[in-house]
Amino acid sequence: MIIEGKMKYTPEFLEFWKSYPKKLGVSKMAAFKAYIRARQDTSQADIVQGLLRYPFKPDPQYQPHPATWLNQRRWEIEEDTAPPSTEPSTGRGAWRDAYDGGSRVQRRPAASGGLTIEGKTES
Repeated sequence: MIIEGKMKYTPEFLEFWKSYPKKLGVSKMAAFKAYIRARQDTSQADIVQGLLRYPFKPDPQYQPHPATWLNQRRWEIEEDTAPPSTEPSTGRGAWRDAYDGGSRVQRRPAASGGLTIEGKTES
């Protein structure tokens, strides 16, 4: 084990830590503990290969902490091989249910681009 500060880290963990994209503001100790648990039934190679193929978001704000990634066994997640959808999005509120005086009505996109509520078109 290698000693850094007061914690002893294994060379294998330090390899994982070096490869992990998000390290700012996260607990190295928590990640090390999660790594030790993960290594009880998983090889170092499987973890590192999973780390290299994992689809991390470009914005670090949306990347899981290393301990979370390990605890959730995300190295086991397979790459999504489905082609991206070519369907246009209808927008966030296009199919939202609306309430009209306590009676529930369905909102849906109108052909003209507005929303239809009980047969009326809104723009």
